[in-house]
Amino acid sequence: MPNQIARMSVRAVAVALLCGAPAVHAAHFDSALSGAQIELEYQRLRASHEIKIDTALPWVFSFSGPDSAKVEALSLRLVRDGFRIVSLQTADGVTTLRVTRTELLTSAALDRRNHELSKLAATAGVPSYDGADVSALR
Repeated sequence: MPNQIARMSVRAVAVALLCGAPAVHAAHFDSALSGAQIELEYQRLRASHEIKIDTALPWVFSFSGPDSAKVEALSLRLVRDGFRIVSLQTADGVTTLRVTRTELLTSAALDRRNHELSKLAATAGVPSYDGADVSALR
């Protein structure tokens, strides 16, 4: 019986793949990337058609630091600015905050956003703005 279930699971996955089940494509934009590097990644995404980067998409921005109170205070500020909290977790003495907002970001706008969020994190006493992730079903 277990082998039958395993074969059925494999078949279900194969059928889903053959029927064109959507795949998730994602890209990470490290906060340290230059504007030129961001533009190159945008060009790659346009050419690959992995993500329709020139449309409004859900962007996730990540922050981390050892002081959970400061990270939580930053989360409140970001919510006031129109972001939604995806997660706020503490593990091994580091608190990680992930917030999202669906919007159209050009490469130049993402570069500006990275600088703004990095400055906001530093002002809040949160030592790390880690960058942005964008994903889309295809």
